[in-house]
Amino acid sequence: MFIGKDNSGFGWDERRQRIVAEDAVWNSYISVRTIFIILF
Repeated sequence: MFIGKDNSGFGWDERRQRIVAEDAVWNSYISVRTIFIILF
């Protein structure tokens, strides 16, 4: 889990230059996006 000022669960990997997060965070993000797309 990422700890700090922003506790969204997402972080930045400087070495690979990409967004990183644990699987549970990605799954939650995908679920919310899917519901939003279906409703709107």
